[in-house]
Amino acid sequence: MAPHHRAMKPVPAENMPGGLGAKKAWISRDFLAVLYEDQDTGADRLTVNSTTVDRDTGRWRDGITWDELMEVKRQCGLDKEWAVEVYPPDTETVNVAAMRHLWLLPHPPTYAWRKAA
Repeated sequence: MAPHHRAMKPVPAENMPGGLGAKKAWISRDFLAVLYEDQDTGADRLTVNSTTVDRDTGRWRDGITWDELMEVKRQCGLDKEWAVEVYPPDTETVNVAAMRHLWLLPHPPTYAWRKAA
């Protein structure tokens, strides 16, 4: 059962979701976010899913918007971090759950649009 609060709150260590490399987790009424460290590269990844299950499919509710992802990232204390979402070729797509993955970047990407000074 999802919590009743709208804001993301830290998940206590004893209730952390499993998974290789899980460092921190946050939960709200609408979302669960887990920060993982990639075991191969050391890069951090924020994985976000809905806390609501679609009754027809038995999967997490799909359709997390860009604005919702930005708000989750912000509420997890990552508002100053650059992050990217990867869209692979069809032959490399892995889609086993309605989750979104944001890879945190060590530096701003050169291809990013920036606000004018």
